[in-house]
Amino acid sequence: MLLLIGISTVITVLVGGLKVVQGEVTPGNIAEFVIYVNMLTWPVTAIGWIASLIQQAEASQKRINEFLDTKPAIKSPITENIPLKGNIVFDHVTFKYPDTGVLALSELSFSIKPGQKLAIIGKTGSGKTTIADLLVRMYDTTEGQIQIDGKIYKPRYRQPQKTHWLRTTGCFFVFRYHRQ
Repeated sequence: MLLLIGISTVITVLVGGLKVVQGEVTPGNIAEFVIYVNMLTWPVTAIGWIASLIQQAEASQKRINEFLDTKPAIKSPITENIPLKGNIVFDHVTFKYPDTGVLALSELSFSIKPGQKLAIIGKTGSGKTTIADLLVRMYDTTEGQIQIDGKIYKPRYRQPQKTHWLRTTGCFFVFRYHRQ
C-alpha cells in the first residue's frame, strides 16, 4: 500500500514537472496537488486498514466461539456443590497425556491437610503444571486416585465449586470460600 502511495506521488511530480516545463501549470499547482493527494490518501488507507482489522477480528471471534461451544470431555453425574474443607491426597497417581503419550507423572503420592502449604518446584517438564491440571480436572488420572476431603475425585465426583480454586501462571492456590 505504501508503495502505491509513493508511486502515485512520483508520477504526480513527474507528469506535473512536464506540464510545468510546457507552461500549462505552475510549480505551486503541483505542490498543491501533491499535498491534496497525501491528505486524501491517508484517510483512505486508514479505512482499508480498519476493514482488514475487522475481518481479522471476525475470524478470531469465530475461533473463540468454537472454543466456547466445545462440550467438556469429563462429565459428572453429580450436580450439587460439594463443600471443600481442603484435605487433598494424591495416591500413586500416574498420568500420561492422551494426545502425545508423554508420561508426565509416575506413582506420585502426597497429602495436604487443611491449612498446610505445599511448594512443588522443579525444572521445565517435571510435572508441576500437570499436578495443578489434575487437581482442577482438566484431565483425569491414568492410574491411581486423587481424594479431596476423603472422597475419590475420579470419576464420581465433579470438581468442587470453582470459587474454591485460584490458578495463575506459575501459582496455584486452594482456599476456603466464605460467603458474606
